[in-house]
Amino acid sequence: MKTLTIITLLMVLCCSQSAFSQQQLDSTSTWKILRNGHNSLGAYKEYITISIDGDTTIQSKVYYKLYQHGIDSTNNWTGGTTTSLVPKSFYGLIREDNNKFYSYQLSGQESLLYDFTKLIGDTITHYCTDTVAFIDTVFLGTTPLRRWNFSTYSDMNSYIEGIGAVSEPIGGLCQLVGGSTRLLCYEKQGEQLIVTPGYSCSVFNTTSKVQEENSLVKVQIYPNPSSEKISIRIDALNQNDFDIQLYHTNGVLLKSQYLNGQFIELNLSDYSRGIYWLKIQSPQQTLTYKLIKI
Repeated sequence: MKTLTIITLLMVLCCSQSAFSQQQLDSTSTWKILRNGHNSLGAYKEYITISIDGDTTIQSKVYYKLYQHGIDSTNNWTGGTTTSLVPKSFYGLIREDNNKFYSYQLSGQESLLYDFTKLIGDTITHYCTDTVAFIDTVFLGTTPLRRWNFSTYSDMNSYIEGIGAVSEPIGGLCQLVGGSTRLLCYEKQGEQLIVTPGYSCSVFNTTSKVQEENSLVKVQIYPNPSSEKISIRIDALNQNDFDIQLYHTNGVLLKSQYLNGQFIELNLSDYSRGIYWLKIQSPQQTLTYKLIKI
């Protein structure tokens, strides 16, 4: 009986370690955050999407390239509200290794962002010094993720396994309560974790009211689901070249081609049945849609 107990314990430990050491990031990883602040125009709220768009190799290390874009809503000092798009821009470089996230700085140095191996009572020293008070669990869909909570900088400065801090997910900890940035939700491979209840992540959807009212871009995909071919029609005020990319749910890029015009057709007949991700990119924004092959 004791031998069976020991074997069972070892199996649990091995499986747990295996789960914790798996790759956390892929091309579908998406952070959606809210920034509050003031500028010369008034009080603003920025709903920002941070996503991965390609990678680069620096000193034999592969980093994901992060980009941000979103919607800005400013309550002007003179009255009234102005809504505009935050154009797509480069946000930073990030890589993971042995349950740790690293960023590459403009100075040419690498910096530790998060250590997902810390235990209760351990000290963290990146960005500030604090102690792990307790570790609980949140769920990305059905996947359990550990969440680290700290003794001093609590609430807004907890961080989640494979995601980052709830105050500034791809940035620093130790942001005091009342800070200007808050992680609302995280998405990967079609699963979603709502980190800050009370906010709807739908404000980031490409069919959001702000984008519809401004008529920036309208996308039609039909038929969906499909067993063979799908048609994509894009109407935009500024008809730029669009990069159409098809991804497997594991993040592998299957197909990429440019659309110079309004219409393109993709053949899915060579792919197995299941869910795929269609990414439509222009210099201004990135749109993501779920495709179903039947």
